[in-house]
Amino acid sequence: MWVGNRSVSDKPVLPIVLYVDGVRTTRRDGVIGFWCCNLITTKRFLIALLRKSETCRCGCRGWCSIVPIFEMIRWSFQAFAQGVFPTTNWSGQHLSEDDGTRFLQAGKAMPCIGALTEIRGDWMEFVSTFGLASWATKTSPCVACFCLKEDMHQY
Repeated sequence: MWVGNRSVSDKPVLPIVLYVDGVRTTRRDGVIGFWCCNLITTKRFLIALLRKSETCRCGCRGWCSIVPIFEMIRWSFQAFAQGVFPTTNWSGQHLSEDDGTRFLQAGKAMPCIGALTEIRGDWMEFVSTFGLASWATKTSPCVACFCLKEDMHQY
């Protein structure tokens, strides 16, 4: 990657997509799946699952359960963007010998750098998991502009 006339890194940059979607597992339950997708090889890797029936019900709409997953994902993508294996876990605690391979890799350079280029999912997932406005919202139902619901399909 080049910035101005100097090289920031000689490492290859891998474009990555975060894909989030709900998956039905039984008639009454399902999971929220979080996948990381390599845009070059198009391989998808499952990174987290959250059972919908076990999400927090304190009135937070499940955010108490989802936020720790987002924190772990942020930590992973941040380390990948820097190209160095982290020396702390996702909650900020320093790694110890009990952490096994993570401890042995801590502080070492990764073979490439990752760049989160997209976050994909259907509109329902953006509404429920990411907390964006629903298509049924009267004011600003569109994710791209500030239209009203009745004007949403008038271009």
